[in-house]
Amino acid sequence: MANKIELPITEIVRLYKAEHLKATELARRYNVSIGTILKHLYNNGIPKIYHNYKHNPNSAHKHTFTETDIKEIIRLYTVEHLSTIDIGKRYGVSFSTIKDRLKENNIQIRHRYYNKYRKTLIKSEEIPSIIKNA
Repeated sequence: MANKIELPITEIVRLYKAEHLKATELARRYNVSIGTILKHLYNNGIPKIYHNYKHNPNSAHKHTFTETDIKEIIRLYTVEHLSTIDIGKRYGVSFSTIKDRLKENNIQIRHRYYNKYRKTLIKSEEIPSIIKNA
């Protein structure tokens, strides 16, 4: 069993509550895991503080699609049967962004199994007659 680490709990509580240090910063400072810090705070009746993170306005989450883009996404998904991952790579966004745009336009989302194995399915007329008769 590992040695028990002695932490200055009163100092950790003070830094967490008064100076609003995050659990990750405290964990780095005392060279322990975040879970250890949160466990000690919880055991001392300190509720977890959810810090307000500012959204980066330059992030990819603000990607807007034009009507032409939406029509092309729908065509790629429904006609060409590309996966949301492949379409997302084309537009430089995540698959979930593509999936959300499809849902907004009332397009039913296929199960991912279909996308994964779609290319390996062979039509019966493409099978050589020797294999069919075997």
